[in-house]
Amino acid sequence: CRNTLFNAVPQSGAEWDSAGLLKALETVPDPRKRRGRMYGLVFVLAASLIAVLAGASNFRQVADHVADLPQSLLHQLGARWCYFRMTFAFPGERTIRRLLCDVDADELDRAAGTWLRSNIGVDVGGVLAVAIDGKVLRGSWTDENAQFTLFSAMVQKVGVTIAQVEVPAGTNEITQVESLLEAVPVADADKVVITADAAHTQRETARHIKDVRGFDYFLQVKGNQPNLLAAVFERVSPLLKGDPGHSVTERGHGRVNAWDTWVTDAAGIDFPCAVRAACIRRKV
Repeated sequence: CRNTLFNAVPQSGAEWDSAGLLKALETVPDPRKRRGRMYGLVFVLAASLIAVLAGASNFRQVADHVADLPQSLLHQLGARWCYFRMTFAFPGERTIRRLLCDVDADELDRAAGTWLRSNIGVDVGGVLAVAIDGKVLRGSWTDENAQFTLFSAMVQKVGVTIAQVEVPAGTNEITQVESLLEAVPVADADKVVITADAAHTQRETARHIKDVRGFDYFLQVKGNQPNLLAAVFERVSPLLKGDPGHSVTERGHGRVNAWDTWVTDAAGIDFPCAVRAACIRRKV
């Protein structure tokens, strides 16, 4: 079963979007037969998602959180009324485990990601900054006896994962960029900027981000691209003699961190869709 973890809450001071959540989850197909269904699929998925948002990290904790939900919230999520106990009924751990293991994880990811995206604002200028990165899930293994890896897209402003795909065994994150970006839910008015580490500084990735998806990108250039690194440094190095165009200082954990940034145009740099080149110098 895919470990579908989302870490988000609605915007501060706003009513939480229960109707939007239920509508989004309606797109997830029900893997069960019609006979013997005691709980609606949307209700179980919504209650489980809320449990994960509250900190549950395994099936037992999800079931415990669902059991602790107030009756008013269970009713809001579509729970059925139990005339014997005179309360709204909720599923146990076994039901939750079996359903979450059988449900289409990709469809659930898309539904939950779409709902989370609808509850997130954008930065100044209407920019939606999204970081893409992969993480190995500790204690999770695939059928090929390989560690389970998720490739995720996270909104930087609030630290919320809005899309994720599985990285198949024997491949790496680079091969899954197109699949992940296709799953990123965006509005027509969004100006999306993708940030990624040096592993994703690839020509095909840059072309797909800009030409296919219509997003902008910030990609790091390091030693894995020696020719590109030399070209960027040659372009930016004359600026390092002057003052930086932007500086940021942070204090914490007994350290003072400072970042100085120099930016220029990318003239003469052979990389798809490159417009700006920058150098960031960090001092501790």
